[in-house]
Amino acid sequence: MAEHARWLADNGEARRYDFPALRPGDVVVDLGGYQGQWAAGILDRYDVQMHVFEAHPGFAADLARRFAGDPRVKVHPVALGAADGEFTIADDGDASGASGANATVRCRSVEASSYLQAIGVAHVAVLKINIEGGEYEVLPRLIESGFIAHVDLIQVQFHRYGKADEDRRNAIVGRLDETHEQVWCYAFVWEEWRRKAGRHRDVSAA
Repeated sequence: MAEHARWLADNGEARRYDFPALRPGDVVVDLGGYQGQWAAGILDRYDVQMHVFEAHPGFAADLARRFAGDPRVKVHPVALGAADGEFTIADDGDASGASGANATVRCRSVEASSYLQAIGVAHVAVLKINIEGGEYEVLPRLIESGFIAHVDLIQVQFHRYGKADEDRRNAIVGRLDETHEQVWCYAFVWEEWRRKAGRHRDVSAA
């Protein structure tokens, strides 16, 4: 709660749209598109190529309709993960997450690195991740495959459902620190990581 209060006091939401050095044509990847608010906000500010991933088939269909007239946007009705497969999620609005009990919607997952390469994404300027626990699967996969080295900036919301998630986040952060540096952090609210100096084009500041 303290971190969330600090986030609100600092007007943290503005940070989520602040990438003044993004260039026309840069690739932005939105994991967890939901209703498209973040993607739309970025597209209003920057002339970028946007890949929106949303595993929930209903939300994905809504996103496809919302952005149907914008050639800069591609909507992918899948989740990026560690491997190809299927999973079920609870159909409960923006808190939909991988679940066993009460799961009502079947979704498809794809191995993150190979899928990104297959759709022609070789470099990502900004990667936003808000996938209700899926970050604990996709980030390790991107790190293990080496694709993380092709991502300039990461904004991620880690989710804490129990003590084990604190340990999982710590493990990921420890590995992420090898290639990226933490720019700012509101633990389990939002945090930003930038590829280390000399190995990237900084899109978080002009």
